[in-house]
Amino acid sequence: MLQNPVVMDGNTAVAHVAYRVNEVCAIYPITPSSTMAELADEWSAAGLPLHLPVFSDVDPAVQRLLADEHRTSGFDEVMAGLAESEARHEAQRCLSCGNCFECDNCLAACPEQAIGKLGPGRGYSVDNAKCTGCAVCFEQCPCHAMEMVAEPP
Repeated sequence: MLQNPVVMDGNTAVAHVAYRVNEVCAIYPITPSSTMAELADEWSAAGLPLHLPVFSDVDPAVQRLLADEHRTSGFDEVMAGLAESEARHEAQRCLSCGNCFECDNCLAACPEQAIGKLGPGRGYSVDNAKCTGCAVCFEQCPCHAMEMVAEPP
């Protein structure tokens, strides 16, 4: 059951969804009458976080910063860096550029639902009958694990 349902027009509803799942929603408004760009600017200025479909089992490490009052009185590093255990922990989050880590961005981004998830550790399949070659999945892949290849004539 929905908690705290809100009534809004379709353009505003789509703007809410687009803001939370797409990094370029303000660039491509749905229709000329859409207020998506204005709403995205308003939410961004208010600090409303994006909830992009990127998932991780490991939270990022927080690097300690030198206190403001000590930054102007010496040559100490402003960012303290990570201890060895923290660095190892952070390395576990590596996106392994070129290797799919199954974040589901391609699955979430595909407008034709041509991407199918094969299960944990098995990656994805592409239904060539549904795929239009729009490359949205390719653009959303954070580790460049996908490659667009032209179909043979």
